[in-house]
Amino acid sequence: MPTVLIIDDDASVLKLLDFAMGQAGFDVMLAGDGETGLEQARAHPPDLAIVDVMMPDLDGYEVCRRLRADPRTANTAIIVLTARAQAVDRQAALEAGADEYLVKPVMPDELITLAREVLARPRAAAEAPRRGRVVTVFSLRGGVGVTSLAVNLAVAFAHLRKDEVSLLDMNALAGHVALMLNLQPQLTLANLLAQGPEPARETVEKCLVRHSAGIRILAAPPQPMMPPAGSGPTVRHTVSLLKSGFPYTVADAASTFDEATKALLTASDLVVIVVAAEVQALQTTITSLPALAALGHEENNLWLVLNQHTPQPALPAQMVEKALKRPLRARIPYEPAAAQAIQRGVPLILHKPTSPMAAAVAKLAYQIDKHLSY
Repeated sequence: MPTVLIIDDDASVLKLLDFAMGQAGFDVMLAGDGETGLEQARAHPPDLAIVDVMMPDLDGYEVCRRLRADPRTANTAIIVLTARAQAVDRQAALEAGADEYLVKPVMPDELITLAREVLARPRAAAEAPRRGRVVTVFSLRGGVGVTSLAVNLAVAFAHLRKDEVSLLDMNALAGHVALMLNLQPQLTLANLLAQGPEPARETVEKCLVRHSAGIRILAAPPQPMMPPAGSGPTVRHTVSLLKSGFPYTVADAASTFDEATKALLTASDLVVIVVAAEVQALQTTITSLPALAALGHEENNLWLVLNQHTPQPALPAQMVEKALKRPLRARIPYEPAAAQAIQRGVPLILHKPTSPMAAAVAKLAYQIDKHLSY
């Protein structure tokens, strides 16, 4: 029995739809405002949400955005049901994440028919194997939160796709992914690079450590090392194997353009370039963009993400965009609890899932997944 959550501040609409959807075989949950609806959705993720637009405090568009940004409800089907009938309103609903848009008044039979049609779409998409996407998180400037973003992004993808995701720590000189996840793996990137240009699939599997968050980690070596000459083919072959086995592979890249990093970046479907709101970081980003483009990446697959890793940014976001001459794809807010999450070896998206930073990372994962699905 599919579950439907109806969010509307009109009690008469809730009563009518509760009866009609219940008679049609749906398990119905009701909420009279956006915040209550979101709380119910987080506690018991529905198969379908029917959302009004004009509600106090939190309108339907924002409800849609938050449902899509939360890994627990990202695949929930959404129908916006509203009295607003302008084309611009329909476009706003679809951009916010709605699957369909109906204008009140509507006959219950029409809504039930549409609900059944829409329910088939997200379920089919979630079950369809769209494998082989590689997302690399990169910055030539260290200390701007690349590793933290990569770890949390991998967990967000695992929740979103309801499948295991691989996470590669390709920073052989100073990788900290294992530390952030409280892991002490026996086999690491060093063991894999020693296997030659084409390590066997079984060898790659043995080097991946399983974490309870739904991710498999290839950790950096505990002792700093330079990737050996000729490591590029090994990296390309490893990434190719992972692409055939995981819906997403997230890579934490080294802050360099050595052979291994170039091979990784070339094999990536999308590169998240982490930007800090400071002059030195901006200058580094500006100089790295042409090098990334030279590796064959189109501008549409080079995403600039502003990560506020300090309480007070040195520069406003508008100035950052002006300096880069390109829009920011996402802004990750500062989170005081991030340091505690690292100390505990728990990704922030699990340690404090309702924080603004966790929500921003989950939204970024959803946006990337949607972008790479076409």
